[in-house]
Amino acid sequence: LTGDAWYVQQAMRAVNQAMGRVIRHRWDFGAVILADRRFAEKSTQRQMSKWLEKNMVHHANFGTASSSLTRFFKDKQSFQAPAGYGGKAAAGTAGQGPAGGS
Repeated sequence: LTGDAWYVQQAMRAVNQAMGRVIRHRWDFGAVILADRRFAEKSTQRQMSKWLEKNMVHHANFGTASSSLTRFFKDKQSFQAPAGYGGKAAAGTAGQGPAGGS
Protein backbone atom coordinates (compact mmCIF):
# COMPACT_ATOMS: atom_id res chain seq x y z
CA LEU A 1 0.00 0.00 0.00
CA THR A 2 1.53 3.30 -1.05
CA GLY A 3 1.44 6.36 1.17
CA ASP A 4 -1.10 8.04 -1.11
CA ALA A 5 -3.33 4.96 -1.15
CA TRP A 6 -3.22 4.80 2.65
CA TYR A 7 -4.33 8.43 2.95
CA VAL A 8 -7.17 7.88 0.47
CA GLN A 9 -8.27 4.77 2.36
CA GLN A 10 -8.32 6.65 5.67
CA ALA A 11 -10.22 9.57 4.14
CA MET A 12 -12.84 7.26 2.64
CA ARG A 13 -13.24 5.47 5.97
CA ALA A 14 -13.97 8.84 7.60
CA VAL A 15 -16.45 9.77 4.84
CA ASN A 16 -18.28 6.45 5.25
CA GLN A 17 -18.46 6.91 9.02
CA ALA A 18 -19.86 10.41 8.58
CA MET A 19 -22.52 9.11 6.20
CA GLY A 20 -23.60 6.55 8.78
CA ARG A 21 -24.29 9.37 11.23
CA VAL A 22 -26.91 10.83 8.90
CA ILE A 23 -28.91 7.64 8.44
CA ARG A 24 -28.98 5.79 11.74
CA HIS A 25 -31.76 3.23 11.27
CA ARG A 26 -34.19 1.77 8.78
CA TRP A 27 -36.75 4.57 9.03
CA ASP A 28 -34.34 7.50 8.79
CA PHE A 29 -33.82 9.58 5.72
CA GLY A 30 -31.15 12.10 4.92
CA ALA A 31 -28.99 13.68 2.29
CA VAL A 32 -25.29 14.34 2.19
CA ILE A 33 -23.72 16.66 -0.34
CA LEU A 34 -20.23 15.64 -1.39
CA ALA A 35 -19.03 18.83 -3.04
CA ASP A 36 -15.81 17.54 -4.54
CA ARG A 37 -15.48 16.32 -8.12
CA ARG A 38 -13.49 13.28 -6.94
CA PHE A 39 -16.72 11.77 -5.62
CA ALA A 40 -17.99 11.59 -9.21
CA GLU A 41 -15.12 9.24 -10.11
CA LYS A 42 -15.96 5.52 -10.20
CA SER A 43 -12.74 4.66 -8.33
CA THR A 44 -13.87 6.85 -5.42
CA GLN A 45 -17.47 5.62 -5.53
CA ARG A 46 -16.26 2.01 -5.27
CA GLN A 47 -14.78 2.88 -1.88
CA MET A 48 -18.11 4.08 -0.51
CA SER A 49 -20.26 1.80 1.66
CA LYS A 50 -22.26 -0.51 -0.61
CA TRP A 51 -25.65 0.76 0.63
CA LEU A 52 -24.56 4.27 -0.26
CA GLU A 53 -22.76 3.55 -3.52
CA LYS A 54 -25.93 2.31 -5.21
CA ASN A 55 -27.89 5.40 -4.12
CA MET A 56 -25.47 8.15 -5.06
CA VAL A 57 -26.66 10.75 -7.52
CA HIS A 58 -24.26 13.04 -9.34
CA HIS A 59 -25.38 16.57 -10.15
CA ALA A 60 -23.45 18.72 -12.60
CA ASN A 61 -24.34 21.95 -10.82
CA PHE A 62 -25.81 23.35 -7.63
CA GLY A 63 -29.18 24.14 -9.21
CA THR A 64 -29.99 20.53 -10.08
CA ALA A 65 -28.72 19.32 -6.70
CA SER A 66 -30.90 21.87 -4.91
CA SER A 67 -33.98 20.89 -6.93
CA SER A 68 -33.36 17.21 -6.23
CA LEU A 69 -33.01 17.83 -2.50
CA THR A 70 -36.18 19.90 -2.41
CA ARG A 71 -38.16 17.15 -4.17
CA PHE A 72 -36.69 14.47 -1.90
CA PHE A 73 -37.61 16.22 1.34
CA LYS A 74 -41.07 17.23 0.09
CA ASP A 75 -41.74 13.59 -0.84
CA LYS A 76 -40.79 12.52 2.70
CA GLN A 77 -42.74 15.25 4.52
CA SER A 78 -45.80 13.15 5.31
CA PHE A 79 -44.08 9.81 5.88
CA GLN A 80 -44.51 8.18 9.29
CA ALA A 81 -42.66 5.19 10.69
CA PRO A 82 -44.82 2.07 11.09
CA ALA A 83 -46.92 1.66 14.22
CA GLY A 84 -44.98 0.08 17.02
CA TYR A 85 -41.68 1.58 16.03
CA GLY A 86 -40.05 2.68 19.28
CA GLY A 87 -37.64 5.32 17.97
CA LYS A 88 -38.05 9.03 17.45
CA ALA A 89 -40.33 10.22 14.69
CA ALA A 90 -38.38 9.64 11.51
CA ALA A 91 -39.05 8.98 7.87
CA GLY A 92 -37.77 7.26 4.76
CA THR A 93 -35.63 4.24 4.14
CA ALA A 94 -31.91 4.10 4.76
CA GLY A 95 -29.97 4.97 1.68
CA GLN A 96 -32.76 6.80 -0.10
CA GLY A 97 -31.16 10.22 0.15
CA PRO A 98 -29.86 11.97 -2.93
CA ALA A 99 -26.14 12.23 -2.46
CA GLY A 100 -23.87 13.67 -5.06
CA GLY A 101 -20.90 15.79 -5.79
CA SER A 102 -20.23 18.38 -8.39
